[in-house]
Amino acid sequence: MIFLNLCDHCQKKSSTIKKGLVVKPILSSELNSRCQVDLIDMQAQPDGDYKFIMVYQDHLTKKWSEGLKFVQFMKNRSFHHGTKRSPYEAMFGTHAKVGLKSTQIPIDLISTLKSEEDLEKALGCGINIENINEKHEKSDGSDKDSAK
Repeated sequence: MIFLNLCDHCQKKSSTIKKGLVVKPILSSELNSRCQVDLIDMQAQPDGDYKFIMVYQDHLTKKWSEGLKFVQFMKNRSFHHGTKRSPYEAMFGTHAKVGLKSTQIPIDLISTLKSEEDLEKALGCGINIENINEKHEKSDGSDKDSAK
């Protein structure tokens, strides 16, 4: 140890500032293109019911704390054996609504969406959901006014 402390070459080598590894984000239009998911198999050493560790890395998010609300929501949606319901259901008396199908957007419009950008374009171009619903009802022949 004394030799390493007296060695000029060793001191220069250890004192150099190491630059962080910069990873260029992978931009793709494929499924899960904004993230990387790794599963670590722990089946040989399970912790109760837990047999895997999932590592999720988002390539485009700069603020990690923004994801906490989603983790909290998933925790509040999980079934609790003691109360026989999820914490969300115990608090609000109903199941948590998730996804676009729980909104007023017609299913045929939802089926055409491929990304968040498509949804923003559809909603940002002045599309009024109520007008879409009226047109959708008329095309189905379920418009009550046309029956009069």
